Amino acid sequence: MLLKIISGTKANIFTSILACIQQLNNEVVLRLDTDTLCIQGMDSSHVSMYELKLLKEWFEEFNITESNTYGFSCDIINKILSKRKDKQDICIDFEDETNIKFIFTDDISKKTYTVSSLDVDVETLEVPEQEYDIDIGISSKLFKDIIDELDIFFDDTLLKCDENTVNFIGKNDIVQSNIEIDTENMLSYEYTEEMEMRLSLRYLKIITSISKICNEVLLHLHNESPLRIDFQFDDDHKFKFYLAPKLDE
Repeated sequence: MLLKIISGTKANIFTSILACIQQLNNEVVLRLDTDTLCIQGMDSSHVSMYELKLLKEWFEEFNITESNTYGFSCDIINKILSKRKDKQDICIDFEDETNIKFIFTDDISKKTYTVSSLDVDVETLEVPEQEYDIDIGISSKLFKDIIDELDIFFDDTLLKCDENTVNFIGKNDIVQSNIEIDTENMLSYEYTEEMEMRLSLRYLKIITSISKICNEVLLHLHNESPLRIDFQFDDDHKFKFYLAPKLDE
């Protein structure tokens, strides 16, 4: 039972997402079946949820013959992944179900780290597909720049959308800010009705830490649902992040 991720873009995507998850959870759960790797979880406050599904075709090698679930310490896994050199492939060997091998290889060397799998009892969360009232496509760099700027001054931002503009508004007792973007300058914009939701900048800053894995971020808004943020890095794969709005006091 073996997965192989080739060095370069895919290896960087995988390591970036796991580093992001560590800021939300102490543990990461990998669910494997014969054609998919799924990583899913919620933060300890149950404010946010994330989901990554990678089809077998995404991998250089995907030799999984039976379904199983593996849990790991985020801290340990990310320390191990940090020892991979840029040109090294990632192989994960699940042959021993309790001692998983992370193997980094290139033309010069081969490094193997063996990690004990944690006992996990986590149910798969089913998130139904739905239509959203507003769908925004924005440059991932621009989105990160906006969140980084607001995070300097504020704890949260009011995301306010109408037919012509998208506004990121911050306000406290000392300073207030409004970053306004004309919808014509968005990469895409589908609008049904005016909407606003207040969102934690702490969580938005965490999720924008992976902005380099794709050029465009998709924001999906609905009055009765959490904000959904998609980091789509190819036609078939995306990292989904859900964030519950903050209630106005």
